[in-house]
Formats: sequence, C-alpha cells, structure tokens
Amino acid sequence: MSSRDSWSSRWRGIWEAWLGNGNKWRRVGLVLLFGVLLSAVLYASLVPPRVTLQTGQVAPRDIKAPREIIDQVATERLRQQRAAEVPEVYDLVPQARMESLKQVAAFFREVGAIRQDQQTPEQAKLDAVQRLVSVHLPEEGMRYLLTCSAEELDHVEQLLTQLVDEAMDGGIKDSGLAAAREAVAHRAAGVEGPIPVREVLVVLAPSFLSPNLVYNAQETEQRRQQAMEAVEPVKILPGQFVVREGEIVTERHLQLLKELGLLRPEGQWKLGLGTLIVGQLLFGILVVCVGYFEKELLDDERRLVLLGLVVVAVAVLGRLVRPICGFLFPAAVGGMLLTALVGGRVGILGAVTLGAVAGLINGLDLRHALVALAGGISAVLACSRLQQRSDLLRAGAVSGLCGGGTLAALTLLTGGPWRGATTWFEHACALGNGLGSAVLSIGLLPFLELLFGIVTPMKLLELSNPNQPLLRRLLVEAPGTYHHSVMVANLSEAACDRLGADGLLARVGAYYHDIGKLKRPQFFIDNQLGGENPHDGLSPSLSRLIIASHVRDGVELANECGLPEAIIDFIREHHGTSLISYFYNRAAENGGKDQPPSESQYRYEGPRPRSRETAVVMLADATEAAVRALRRPTPAKVEAVVRKVVWDRLEDRQLDQSQLTLRDLDVVVDTFTQILTGIFHPRVEYPDRVLEEMEAEQEGGARRDQQ
Repeated sequence: MSSRDSWSSRWRGIWEAWLGNGNKWRRVGLVLLFGVLLSAVLYASLVPPRVTLQTGQVAPRDIKAPREIIDQVATERLRQQRAAEVPEVYDLVPQARMESLKQVAAFFREVGAIRQDQQTPEQAKLDAVQRLVSVHLPEEGMRYLLTCSAEELDHVEQLLTQLVDEAMDGGIKDSGLAAAREAVAHRAAGVEGPIPVREVLVVLAPSFLSPNLVYNAQETEQRRQQAMEAVEPVKILPGQFVVREGEIVTERHLQLLKELGLLRPEGQWKLGLGTLIVGQLLFGILVVCVGYFEKELLDDERRLVLLGLVVVAVAVLGRLVRPICGFLFPAAVGGMLLTALVGGRVGILGAVTLGAVAGLINGLDLRHALVALAGGISAVLACSRLQQRSDLLRAGAVSGLCGGGTLAALTLLTGGPWRGATTWFEHACALGNGLGSAVLSIGLLPFLELLFGIVTPMKLLELSNPNQPLLRRLLVEAPGTYHHSVMVANLSEAACDRLGADGLLARVGAYYHDIGKLKRPQFFIDNQLGGENPHDGLSPSLSRLIIASHVRDGVELANECGLPEAIIDFIREHHGTSLISYFYNRAAENGGKDQPPSESQYRYEGPRPRSRETAVVMLADATEAAVRALRRPTPAKVEAVVRKVVWDRLEDRQLDQSQLTLRDLDVVVDTFTQILTGIFHPRVEYPDRVLEEMEAEQEGGARRDQQ
C-alpha cells in the first residue's frame, strides 16, 4: 500500500471512529460546546468596554486602546504636510529663451536700418525706434542708438543680449516675471558706460524677458502622491492613552474611540462572529489532530471532556491574569496536565493550541503567543516521563527558562528597551510563570485523576507502595498470592518495557490482579502451603464457581477501595475467557463420554484482554504458575513451557483484542524465559556432611545469641 493510501485510510478510520456509533452526535456536541466556551473566553478578552462621550465633554476617566489601530486623522494630517513640502515642478522651455534673444537681435537690426535712412527726419527716426518696443525709451538713449558708431551699437547689443541671456538662464516663472525684470533692471543700471547706454539697457532688458518655466501639474501631483504614500501610518498601540481623564473630548477622540469599537451601541457582532469561528476552529483542529495521533481518544468521552475542560480552564485563567501581565498565561499548566493525564502527544498539541489562545487573548500579540508556545512545549518535553510529582517542578523550571529566554530573544530581535520597570517585570513574569504553572499543576492533578478516573505515573507509584491497605492484606492473608503477584509484576514490567508499552502500569496492575483471592484464600493452591486442599471434597462445578468468582470478587473489592478503572481492567481481564482446565477435566472424567460437560460453563466471564498491558499480565500469570510447577526446571524446559502457555492463549483467541503481534509474542517469550530461568535455576545439592556442619554452626550461633 502506498503512503498516500495509508494516509487516506488512517483519516477514514478516524472519521469512522468519530461517527461510527450511536454516541457520535454527543461527541460532536461536546466539541461544539467547548468550541463555544473557548470563543466566549476570546470574546471577553478582545471586546473593549464601551463608553459614552460627546464632543466638548470632559473625559471622566483615562481610556486606553485595547488593540492596535491606525490614527486616520493624524495620518492624513501628516500626509498632507509631507505633500505640501514637495515643491512645484516646472519644465524649462529652451525656445522661450531663444525667442527673447532673437527679439533682441531683431531690434538692433531695425535700429541699424533706421540709422542708414538719410532722408528721414531725426524726429521720424526717433518715433520709428520707439515703435520697435512696447516700453517708453528715453529720448537721449534713442539719440545715442541713432548717432553712435557701429562699434558702440554692437557693444550695446552685446550688453543687452548678455543681460537677457543671464536673466533667463536660471528660468523665469509666470509668477516670478516681475521680480526677474526688476532684477535685470538693477543689473543694467550697474553697467559701466555712458548714461544714455545705461538708460537704454534699464528700459530694454526687462522688456525682452519672458517666462521660460512651465508648471508641470502631472509631475507635481505624482511627486506629492509619492511623498504621501511614503508616510508611515500613525498607530495607536495597545495600552496607549486615547483620552486622558479631565481632557476635553474632540472629534478626533471620538473618531478613535469609534474605530476601536468603544462607541458602538449596536454591539460587537463582527468580533463575536470572528471569535466564534476562531474558537471552533482551534478546538476542532485540536480534536482532529489528537484523534490522528491518539485514535482511541475519540472513543473515550471522559478524555474528550478532560481535553476541553483543560483548554477552556487555562484560557479562563489566562484571561484573569492578563491585567497583571500577559506573560503569566499558564500554557505550561495545560501542557503538563494533558501530558500527565493523556499523553505527551496530546500535551504537545494542547500546548500549541494554548499558545495561539495566548496570542489572541493578549490582543493578537505574536510575542505572547511565542512565549506561551515555548513555555508550554518545553514543559511537555520536560515531563514526558513523569515518575513523581516533584518532576513537575523540574518541568516548570525548564518552562520558565524557555519562556523567559524566548521573551529576551524577542526583545533583542525587535530592538525593544531593556531599561524600565515594565520590561523587567514582564521578563520576571515569564520566568516565574513556569514554576507557578508547576505548583498549580501539582495541585490540580489529584482532583482531575479522581474526577476522570485516569491513572498517572505518580498515582501508579503511590499504588505500588507495599503499605497500601490491599497489598498489606494480601501479604498477611494470602502470602502465596502476594509473592505470585510480585513475580507476575516483574515479568510483566520487563516484557512491556521491551515492547514499548507502559511497564509501570503493567507492574501495578499485576500487584492487584489477584486481590479477589482475599475472600477465600485457602481455596487457591498458592496459599495452601502443602496442606489439605478444600476442593478435594467439592464437586468440579462448585470448585469452578469458587475459582471463577475471584475475578468478580476482585472487581468488587477494587471498587470498594477506590482503585482506578485502569487497574480494575487487570483484575477483570487477566484470565479473559480462558478455560478452567483442571476442573473441566475432572468434570469430564466424572461425567464420562456419555455426558461431557459444557466447555462454556467452565470458562471465565471475561472480557478478554483489550490492551497490551493486560494481555502481558495474563501471559505472565499463567507462565509463572506453569513454570513454578516444574520439578527440575532447566532453561530448555522453561522456554518450552513459556512457549506452550503463550501458544495456548493465542490458539484460544484470548489475545485477539490485545493489539499484540506475533513479533511482540516472541519478545514476551524471550523476556519471560530469561527472567524465569534466572529465578528457577537448578540448585547445588550439598553433601550430607556439609549440611550437618551448617546446621551445627547455626545452633552454635543461636546459643551465643541467647548468652
């Protein structure tokens, strides 16, 4: 099968497990319920408190921005300011300059033509020169132009050409024409030469000037637009004061409050819809991912409720501590609780989800999300192999270091300030969050264990204490069963560890699997110690009832003592539906071939083992009893007995629901053989003389002790 087919079949199996039985709508309802609860927490965190203000009113209190927005008014004002600072763009028109110079040259050509006319009276010549220009020329200046030498006339032309050329070289706007004419007239007045020449230049030079800079409206608008677009928006940051107490409320204040959603009387329906969608997506994706990695979780509504309860409770707690500091969000609590109660994979997924929730609750802030994510995941990894409750403190310390280190790295990355009480307080909260989460987890864990009937490694270690009341009773009232249970526990733990199963759970389950024998210990051979067997006087059917009842008695006793359901499963399943062969064979011998007993009547009620751990305990229970019955055990005999017991259980279909493979059974056989061979190895037979000397030494030591 290809990897794609395997992936598809895996998801199809999850879907069938989720909706494959009558409880599907109840599970869907649970997911929707916790999604709604998570959405409510997000909404309560993101919705700002509304205020009622009007223009000109005195603000009754300080109002801060709950989230980041753009100050449109200030941004537009700054944009207009930048646009106004862009100068107007003018295009230089070279033709205008050349045209003015041509007009100067044409003027002097006409003057030259008038000078050569000898028949025209002088006054007519003066009038003709005056008509060449639109300005009034001084009479002395015109006479000079008509009577001077050709060289002097050329000099005047050069001076005028130079003045006009220099004046127009820098460009002249329409609005600057008057100033340009005034400037060129001033320069002309300073030219060295006869007074009539200066008078002519002062009048003529301004008259030949014309604008040669044309306003380019399109280019000007484009540059101003670019300047406006380059302006960074003015932001109102979360926590920034929008209006201070006692300040007069302006239109700008009202606009900002409206954009922040603080003045909307119709309610935050968009925010509500958004948080509802996000909450459902977050919890729905979490459940789907958990189902992908832990498929059996979909069949256990208690654990589904536990998952939702932890996520929502941590979100609520994060909402409550946000006014103190957002970096106190206890994502590590959710990660550690889910790891201890459900498993490391679920803990990782829960920590990732809670990291996203932390960012949402704290105003969609990425820093809070990353710090919570680092703290939560590191806590899960640090407590993945819990053995005692103090391990949670170590995980909390690791979580605090990772969260604080992440915040410090983000501060360096963003160039944030290091000085100031606020910065140090935030870093202290991030560091202390881990230990606080560990203390909270230690306090909550026993209640969740009791409420949901989940067995954690710490609980298992408590149950494995020999001073537990049931184990003490077993040791005193049924010592043979107690030692048998210890042997089964050693075998089961070793085999489960090699299989990658829960060895600690198997050990503790083996300790309690035979507590039902406390009701009638003398009816079981391991407690008879070679004495009279009460079954000798009973019928096989009655003996079968007594033997089979120890399973039911054990379940009742376990329920009375409050043992977890996971331990009760070992009591209920350690015989499965196997045949009580000894009494069945006796009944068959008594009944003869004509009336053989019904095999179903001589089987345990079951159920058959439904986990690898309970199946291994079943095999260890039967194997230890069978090997103990060997008279002269050898490694070969031990292995043969172990293989036969395992094969008999396999052929009897007792392992069908246990998830054990044939490869796993080989590992179990190998492990049992090694341990049992070491326990039941042949002893050295001492000669009689050596035994007598050892007894004499023991008697002499006893007399010395009495003296």
